[in-house]
Amino acid sequence: MILHTIIFFVLLNEKRGINKHQGKYWTFNSSKGWMPYFPFFSEMTIYRSLKKLEAKGAVTTGRFNKRGYDKTKWYTVSNKIYNESKSSDYWKKHLAKVQNPSCRSARPIPDNNIINITPY
Repeated sequence: MILHTIIFFVLLNEKRGINKHQGKYWTFNSSKGWMPYFPFFSEMTIYRSLKKLEAKGAVTTGRFNKRGYDKTKWYTVSNKIYNESKSSDYWKKHLAKVQNPSCRSARPIPDNNIINITPY
């Protein structure tokens, strides 16, 4: 399920023309950030699953954040999985249903130096 979700976001980002690095399309999130997509998994289960996918070569990770302190991890799929998914009628059908390709506008940690201090 986790790989399926990564494939979806990688292909969706290609459709949108965003998050392209090193000639590939990527999606990003933390283990905690993936939890809304998998409420039935613990954060640690998601973390271990992502590590296993990476160890098996199904997923590649990178860091393309603009700020050094931003440790958000980026994910893409192997060339084989990408090519199979790209030519799949299943993915073509599901991506065609996405009406607004800019609906997911999340960004890695922003660079804002605003400090809100609440008085006692």
